[in-house]
Amino acid sequence: MTQLTMPAPRDFGWSLKPNDSAFFDIQKRPNGQFSVVLNHALLRGVRAEMIHWWFLNFTRLSVQLPDTHGFEGQQVPAYLLWHPQDHLSATLKGKTAPDGTPQHGTKIHIREAMQYDRYGWQYPVDASLEVHY
Repeated sequence: MTQLTMPAPRDFGWSLKPNDSAFFDIQKRPNGQFSVVLNHALLRGVRAEMIHWWFLNFTRLSVQLPDTHGFEGQQVPAYLLWHPQDHLSATLKGKTAPDGTPQHGTKIHIREAMQYDRYGWQYPVDASLEVHY
């Protein structure tokens, strides 16, 4: 695994939900891999179609922050906005659908440090998952 480097803290001016608002569990499997379960409570009004859209598009989205101190006018990847402290990058690899979304066989490469502020580099993620739908 490539050594990851955590960038300077990103403060976009909002607070994340407290850690106790989600269930987080890490277990080491017999083969040395880790299994991570992270369950968040959904926000009122969020529908399954919205979640589906997000996972089709989050690797390609960026948001311009016009009035966020220190980030004025910058394009920031949506993956970083999702969790400014832990997320580093998410990219698509391989063939995508004509509209650029992932399809069966596309890989999503994710880099992050789970709960970096608490565990540091104890639970780094630098892995690809394959889309199966």
